[in-house]
Amino acid sequence: MFTRKATLFIVLLVLASFSNSAQTKNQENDEVPEQEKIELRQFTEKFVKRMQQTRNVEPLLREFFIRDYGEFLSFMFSSELKGKKRYKPTRSEFRSLSIPLTNLLYAYGLGVVMDENERYGEGLYRLLPKSLHRRVLEAEDLERFIEPKSRRRFLTNLSKYTTLSNDVRAHLAKKKFEQSNQYRESVSIREKDTFCNYPIDLIFSNIEEDSDNEVVGWLKRFGPDTRAYSVGTPIGISLMIVKIKGTYRAFGVWPHPFSGGASCR
Repeated sequence: MFTRKATLFIVLLVLASFSNSAQTKNQENDEVPEQEKIELRQFTEKFVKRMQQTRNVEPLLREFFIRDYGEFLSFMFSSELKGKKRYKPTRSEFRSLSIPLTNLLYAYGLGVVMDENERYGEGLYRLLPKSLHRRVLEAEDLERFIEPKSRRRFLTNLSKYTTLSNDVRAHLAKKKFEQSNQYRESVSIREKDTFCNYPIDLIFSNIEEDSDNEVVGWLKRFGPDTRAYSVGTPIGISLMIVKIKGTYRAFGVWPHPFSGGASCR
C-alpha cells in the first residue's frame, strides 16, 4: 500500500492500531444507537464540509476537536520514546505538528478521491508540480519527529514541514480540485459505497472497566461514560471521536482505508 520506508504513515499506523488495542472483550456486543449514528454523521459531515472549504484544520479546532488537539499524538509518541535518550517534544509542540500533519492527510485523501486507481499517496503526487512533489517525498520520513535528537532539530524540521503543508494547501486552493467534476463525481460514487458513506465503528466503550492498556488509561481522563468511535468519510479520511457528557469531539484523524480495516475501493 505504501511507497516508502519509514514514511509519514508510520504515524498513521500507530493511530490506526488504536482501534484494535483499545477494544474490550465486551465491546463485540455493543452497538451504536440510531440516535448516536445520526449525531455522529451530522458532526462528521459538518467537519467534512468545513475542511473542504478551509483545507486547514487549525481554524476548526475549537469547534470540532478536544481542547488540546496534540494531546493524543503526544501520548502515543511519548509511549514510543520511553527509555530512549531522545528529545521528547512537549504537548504544545505536538499540537504544532498535528496541524500540518492533518492538513497533509486531507491532501492525501483528496488524491485518493481524484484517482482511486493509484496507491495511497500516488494520487496526491499526480496533482502536484514536480518541485512540490519532490519536497513531499523528502518530508515523508518522520523518524526525525519520532526520535528527534535535539529540540533544535525538531523545531527546524517542524518549521520545514509546516511550510511544506502550507505550500501544498496553497496549490490545492489555487487549482480548486474540490470544485472539479471529477472530484464531485468520485465523492458521489463513494457516498453510495457502504465503506465510504460515513461508516461508524464503536472502537471503545465501558471505559470504567479496569485495564492495563495505556490507551484505555488515556481515555479514562474523559470520564467513565466516555465512548470512542471511528467515523469514515467519502473524502479519504476518518475521524476518531469521543462523546464527552453528550458532546462529540474529535481527537485524531487517519486515512479512511484504515478505518475498521475497510477500504473504499
